[in-house]
Amino acid sequence: MYYKDIKNQISTSISKLKKGDEFYLRDIIDNPQAHIGGEFRKDVDNGVFPNVEFVDCEGDADKYRIK
Repeated sequence: MYYKDIKNQISTSISKLKKGDEFYLRDIIDNPQAHIGGEFRKDVDNGVFPNVEFVDCEGDADKYRIK
């Protein structure tokens, strides 16, 4: 599965979260492949998801927060 194919699913899941909620990509989609995580991080860094900010990398997973 390609990132562009699940981007709407990611957007829908993020819209259900509240300000201050923290999450990992694996929390909002089932079994994300590694390249999907990298693409999502790029989108967050480039403002594609303006209400999401990168928090920290814990192990091999990036943690995000709703602004």
